[in-house]
Amino acid sequence: GVVIVFDFLNDDAGLSDDWMGVVIVFFIFSYYWTIQVIKGIAHATVAAIIGKWWSIPEDSLPICSGALRLSLYRNLTTSFGSICLGGLVIGPCILMCRVSTLFQLAQPKVIPRKGNATLPGSSSSCKRCGTSCGCKENMMCSPYSDNIISRNVNQWSFSHIGLYGYKFWESGSKASQLFEARGWTRVVSDDLILTAIFMSSMVIGGSTACLGLIVEEVDGFSFTSLHKPITTAFLICLFTGFYLSSTFLSIIEGSVSAILVNYATSPVEFHANHHILSEEMRSVWKEFWLS
Repeated sequence: GVVIVFDFLNDDAGLSDDWMGVVIVFFIFSYYWTIQVIKGIAHATVAAIIGKWWSIPEDSLPICSGALRLSLYRNLTTSFGSICLGGLVIGPCILMCRVSTLFQLAQPKVIPRKGNATLPGSSSSCKRCGTSCGCKENMMCSPYSDNIISRNVNQWSFSHIGLYGYKFWESGSKASQLFEARGWTRVVSDDLILTAIFMSSMVIGGSTACLGLIVEEVDGFSFTSLHKPITTAFLICLFTGFYLSSTFLSIIEGSVSAILVNYATSPVEFHANHHILSEEMRSVWKEFWLS
């Protein structure tokens, strides 16, 4: 649909290059926001279903159960505004937090060269390891706990929206308070799942882009009316493959987020309703984070 509208404006409307640039920026922004809203709805819906399963002593729920219908209805009505707001701001805020974290991680390497290193046992050093937030044993020693943006706007917001129906600005701060109270800020700051999903989406997007180039070269199919068929075929297929794959893979991301939130909130209830899974998760948790 975007390509059809773009071709119409480029051929029939006769817009100038300046206005065409504005249209392209608007299309990119609307495409990005739409995809993020769809991913937010998927996150919140998955979180609500997992929350329902968490509290009942059953191994599975029917695919068209009432939990799916009710959660999807709530996310498309009363919680839709919060999800739209989250889809607009969460992505840029996570990017800013990662850049800030990189600077914070590089800071201990830069400060000693200036003669301002933190001495072991000083008031600003970690009480458990004697260094400046370098202890792996202390889960609170994490840039996540000191970042104001990540405390209020984070990927856990959608899970709280789906589970409890909070507003967007409340959900992020409540998630941060929950993990800080449990001492899990270092655990939740691990971006392994997000990185794996991003890399998978990049591989799928690159493969789709190569397929688009093959189709354009072999069949002579033109994706747009522009006179750069190779470039347009590559970019259109790249963005389409990347965002569609990231949308489907966001179900996995939402599931992991919802499980961590539920496990932090009600581990006893999980142990009572799903004893075997609770024991397996507890053993794995001790192996990777408490060893």
